[in-house]
Amino acid sequence: MGELHIDIIRDRLKREYGLETYLGPLNVNYRESPRKNVQQTIVWNSHINERHATISITLSIEPI
Repeated sequence: MGELHIDIIRDRLKREYGLETYLGPLNVNYRESPRKNVQQTIVWNSHINERHATISITLSIEPI
């Protein structure tokens, strides 16, 4: 969440619940990125109401 979002939540806690809060220094997490292309396919077979159903999901991730 951004700093503005945290300030809004802090103000709500004070206004709605009467809670005083202390915020220490905020840390920004660095975003991570994949280093190589990855592709994964999952196939799921099932029987629903005595009928065969197959679901296939493919996820592909690649670096920017």
